[in-house]
Amino acid sequence: MITLNQLASSTASLLKEPFNHELKERLIDSYKQYIALRIRHSVERHGIDELLKLNYVEEIQVLDNDDDEVQAFFDIYDTYTEEEIEEFKFLTRNRVFEPVRIQNESPFTFVGTVDRSISFPYRSRSHNKFSHSLFSTGDQVSYCMDNGRILLQCHDIDKLILVPEIEIEAIFYESEKVVTLFDNEDGLDRAIPLPHDVITGITHEMLQKEFGIISPYNLEVKVNEGKKSIQ
Repeated sequence: MITLNQLASSTASLLKEPFNHELKERLIDSYKQYIALRIRHSVERHGIDELLKLNYVEEIQVLDNDDDEVQAFFDIYDTYTEEEIEEFKFLTRNRVFEPVRIQNESPFTFVGTVDRSISFPYRSRSHNKFSHSLFSTGDQVSYCMDNGRILLQCHDIDKLILVPEIEIEAIFYESEKVVTLFDNEDGLDRAIPLPHDVITGITHEMLQKEFGIISPYNLEVKVNEGKKSIQ
């Protein structure tokens, strides 16, 4: 399988600009968008391909009304009143990676406990307030999005305190960042999990839409020497 760096380099060479670093960065960004769009269309037609799913673990932090982090989960009851705890926010410590937008009830394919024994359903904040009156869902841990982070919701605080971290699974827009989350690299040299014919189709589509090139096999690129841009 080919990598994003290899794709950008080969396409830049095709465009007769093999040493143009700015062009390569532009190509990498474009490939990410076209790959995400192709995956989205494929999911809508054929369902989710398990090979495209990635998962990682994210820590949950507890914030008070002033967005200050409170102490360790199991020490909360020793320091705060029950009324104060009910106002706490149980959020992922970091912003989560952006998933590819697909037609699904939730933005992720799985959010739940690290051992995957419990899956948390996605509910908007307004829906969560309504579910407080429902016996079947009022005491169930669910989640919503809060400024790019996952916010856990439950009217039973004891259940929230028992979730110090969660597993997140999805088809991610920048999958290379998920794969190399704990590595000292940018992930651009990791293989793209798509077959060769799909990558070729993406390249043809991008060259046509971004550079007006109908066929890369008979390519003649005119370069404006003053601005160093593709004409």
